Amino acid sequence: IIIPEKTPAHTASLDRIKSKPSYQLENNAEWALGVVTGNNSRFVSDSMFEGYEPVVKGKNLAPFMIDEPEEFIDYKPDDFQQCANPRLYKAKEKLIYKFISKKLCFVRDEKGYVTLNSANIVIPHLPIPMTLICAFLNSNVAQFFYQMNFASLKVLRSFIEQIPLPKIKDENDFVDALKLSTKLEKHPMDCKSRKELNSLIYKHFSLSPKQIVFLEKAIGV
Repeated sequence: IIIPEKTPAHTASLDRIKSKPSYQLENNAEWALGVVTGNNSRFVSDSMFEGYEPVVKGKNLAPFMIDEPEEFIDYKPDDFQQCANPRLYKAKEKLIYKFISKKLCFVRDEKGYVTLNSANIVIPHLPIPMTLICAFLNSNVAQFFYQMNFASLKVLRSFIEQIPLPKIKDENDFVDALKLSTKLEKHPMDCKSRKELNSLIYKHFSLSPKQIVFLEKAIGV
């Protein structure tokens, strides 16, 4: 995908976003690639056999949501072609994201799912709840920043690390953002909550009504 040519309006919006207080995941997270078994016919099955466990692929993911995995893996890290430290897959809390996707897609996982290489893992170490980080990464601002700077179908770690995650200082706004993020985890298709959350993020980045319309048009909202 060719990165869109930035117009003055694009640049003004990006500069506004970059000028506001934000966190970044660079040097503030642990990362893990999904498993490459080297032989899926041996290790991955449509049936659940003894010793197997559910495995998540990119196709199982939508923002805030993991569809029930339909495939199972004989999880033997020492026999795989590529496998991260099992501690990262089995973390009590982590984010799983689509590796091949035009749109950013992040989900918080507390079940310790193993992922195949179309779904990667990040464990943020930031002073805000992971639920909120997930919501920020699924936001319209994050998508706009990503699309205008990288526009890649491969969602690379080096790209994600640069996405600005708002430092919301207003206590009421922070609480509201967390409530909406939690609600979206339970009801991923709740358009009203997504709109309200995006509005809080727009507010943090001081985007004007005109810039918001422009941003949403750019990402196809």
